[in-house]
Amino acid sequence: MAAVAPAPRTEGGMDQPGAGPQKPAAEDAVPREAQSWTFGQYIRWRPLPWWLCFFGGIFLLTKFQLVYNDSPCAVLGTPDPVTSADVKKAFRSMSMCTHPDRIRGRLKREPTKAELRRGEILFNRASVAKDELTKMLKMSRKKEVMCYQGEMEMAIMACFAQAGSMLSSLGMGDIFGMAFDLFWNIVTFEAGFFNTLLSLLWLGFVFRLVKQFVMYLWTMGIIRGFVALVTTVVIGPVPTLINFLFLPVIRMAVFINEFLRPEHSDAQPAPADDAR
Repeated sequence: MAAVAPAPRTEGGMDQPGAGPQKPAAEDAVPREAQSWTFGQYIRWRPLPWWLCFFGGIFLLTKFQLVYNDSPCAVLGTPDPVTSADVKKAFRSMSMCTHPDRIRGRLKREPTKAELRRGEILFNRASVAKDELTKMLKMSRKKEVMCYQGEMEMAIMACFAQAGSMLSSLGMGDIFGMAFDLFWNIVTFEAGFFNTLLSLLWLGFVFRLVKQFVMYLWTMGIIRGFVALVTTVVIGPVPTLINFLFLPVIRMAVFINEFLRPEHSDAQPAPADDAR
């Protein structure tokens, strides 16, 4: 039998009142099955891959450039959306300060060549923005137009749609042919030693990026959640559907088999009397 730890004693040798045998630490611990899981345990957060942050930063900087610097409303300094009156008013206020014939009156002195050049550039940009907004207002059925309606996002979506349509138009033979040609060019060094080496390095780099992105999605639980959803919604009801379709037929076959089976008589012949 296991030895029980003695109760702690005081300096006088007497047991402490109410002090019993100490329980092991394993009994105090809560079972793992009884612990409640948090959201972070289901989906583990991981930092984004560096190349995804890189391309995301390029996208955001380009978007800011288009929205706050290159859009017609940014050039004229008008809020979005704009009307025809807003465009005319903004262009008139800019032309009063940037037109080469009015810079002298605004500065009240003879402008320098650099000031004339800057005024000419600003006036030309304002003229182009005014013409673009006027054209948009004429083509639109509304009295107000949006200066920036997501042209960059639409261009990216159109690029991906075009790439997807091109890939979908290719057959399996075309894809296998391209893969075989690439493999043959690499094996035979048809493009040269250094070009083949650069191609291998580029393919390894792309493969590493794709693998890193897929592993990131897998670690985050996005792919696992999608697979679990598909298996639960699509594959899970398959046994029930199979039973729903085939179980009545099986039951009917068993019933007919039992019905057509000849009945066995339960009566047994009486045993003969033993000779005395």
